Amino acid sequence: MPEFSAKSTAQLLTCHPKLQQVFAQVIKHWDCIILEGARTVAQQEENVRRGVSKTMDSKHLPRPDGYSYAVDAAPLPLDWQDLERFRAFGGFVLGVAAML
Repeated sequence: MPEFSAKSTAQLLTCHPKLQQVFAQVIKHWDCIILEGARTVAQQEENVRRGVSKTMDSKHLPRPDGYSYAVDAAPLPLDWQDLERFRAFGGFVLGVAAML
């Protein structure tokens, strides 16, 4: 059974516990990586400056409870060109979330 790397686990722990629950189930069935959870304001400003984010009102910025309400994840092995696989993975994640 797949499991998260230490880096993915550390990123996931910055996310809301409900997101942690979803991905605890996802990893049991689909090997994936957690690319990013919480971001600092400086990181978000840099993402906006570079054009990879469009707003400073990102759910990646920690809320008052200290958690990010967004997570960037990708299926492994990582192939940025395989958009169909990303769509399937996204659908799977949404299905797990709906189930929970």
